[in-house]
Amino acid sequence: MHRARFSVPALLLWVSASLAAQGGMIVTEEEILAAVAEGHPAMAALAGERDVAAAEVLRAGLLANPAVEATLEEPGGGLRETTAGVTWMPPLDGRRALRREAAEKGLGVAESRVAAARLRLRLDLRRAYADWAFAWERRELLAAHLSRIGELTARARARAAAGE
Repeated sequence: MHRARFSVPALLLWVSASLAAQGGMIVTEEEILAAVAEGHPAMAALAGERDVAAAEVLRAGLLANPAVEATLEEPGGGLRETTAGVTWMPPLDGRRALRREAAEKGLGVAESRVAAARLRLRLDLRRAYADWAFAWERRELLAAHLSRIGELTARARARAAAGE
């Protein structure tokens, strides 16, 4: 089984850079999540386990191939005997039905795992977006605070220069 690993911050930076290149200056959580939709390679990579389980369901439903035998006997004296036969064992013991049922249950499990992995990816993207948004807001507040401190420092220097 192959597991896809994604660097969520790198993916977030890539998505936000691509959205900013399209002309949007404000990146929203919906845009980030929409950029990683069903057709996105990250989502397609998660569906691999489901595809393997679906193939197993098809394989479990197949009947066994018949066996063909042919023999040729030439004992001598111009005598010749050719025998051909086909053998096939019909699935009468119920194992085929059990195998198919197990494969279908496995497909259900695989679909649940894929859904859980997609949810984890979306949650990781949301967490990364929230961290990025909070860091951006913190940066904006600190920049405004630094600007006010610079103004107060300039005023204090002006007063000190005036003799206050």
